[in-house]
Amino acid sequence: MFTFFRTIQKQLKSPSLQDNRGVTFIELVVVISIFSIIAGTLLVNFSRFGRSITLQNLAQDIALQINSVQKEAISGRTNDFLATCNRASEDCSPRYGIYLTSIGDTNNANMQSYGGNSGKTLFKFFDYMGGFDNKLMYGNNLCGTGLATECLDNISLGQGNFISEICGGVGSECDGPITQGVNIVFKRPFPDAIITGDDDTVYNYLRITITSPNQADTPSRDIVVTRLGQISIAAHP
Repeated sequence: MFTFFRTIQKQLKSPSLQDNRGVTFIELVVVISIFSIIAGTLLVNFSRFGRSITLQNLAQDIALQINSVQKEAISGRTNDFLATCNRASEDCSPRYGIYLTSIGDTNNANMQSYGGNSGKTLFKFFDYMGGFDNKLMYGNNLCGTGLATECLDNISLGQGNFISEICGGVGSECDGPITQGVNIVFKRPFPDAIITGDDDTVYNYLRITITSPNQADTPSRDIVVTRLGQISIAAHP
């Protein structure tokens, strides 16, 4: 028993235990500084990652909106406009579409009349008022007011994101930017997209580029629509 206590006393008097002091103030400052640098780096990268995911989700939402009007047209979803369609002389097949502009088209008449913002608002519409023309007809009524307007709904991009460029082509690639409104229309029973500019130019290829307000560190995204009705998403080159 006494031998055990002597052993404990010797261990307590050991120099290694007596020299086991706490950290100094300088050591504490160094540790806190390193931790702050690591935490700050992680926070910046997390914010950048969050903005990138938000923009990717927005691209998917826009693609889904285009796909939804495609499905509504193919399925033959009816609209009150069709009650006034003369089936004896007109093709009364339902036509649904999406109307959009880039941020640079600041004087767009449709955006102003329907209460939208160029580059930040999409319009969903049913094409018939005044006849089928594959375009959103200019009007002075807000979206969703029945037979008073072709516009069914307006969709805001939100969070400061915007359409920075719309590029169109008559072939299978972009020929140059479009500086006016663009209509993407689908007509029953075909999945093909009818892509028309405000000046009646017809396109076979459309690339919609969406950009974050923090574009310096957040890559833009593209939504591509072709005449065949194919809708895809890609990173902006």
